[in-house]
Amino acid sequence: MFNIAQDRRFTETITTVDGQSFTATYLILPDEDIEAFFEDGPAETGIKELLRRVVVDLGDVVGPDKTPLAFSTELLEQFLGRADLRHGLLTTYRTGRIGAQLGN
Repeated sequence: MFNIAQDRRFTETITTVDGQSFTATYLILPDEDIEAFFEDGPAETGIKELLRRVVVDLGDVVGPDKTPLAFSTELLEQFLGRADLRHGLLTTYRTGRIGAQLGN
């Protein structure tokens, strides 16, 4: 049976270059919605806008004092401001989205 869900999401673990890891939960957008992020302006702007739309949670993130940090717009912006984290989020979304689309 194939279930067409309106609000499709998936969660993946991302490992950083320095061996740390965190989880990201993503909203799966239709292809045409994704293309719209890259129609105008530089690619980097489109990538950040796309990730702002699709990243709905970040987990296993702690502050300097090792206390867990709740997901927020400010936390996401910190991640988007670092090229390695931004690249990890985008790569994981692209590969996970295909798997999620195949498996719904």
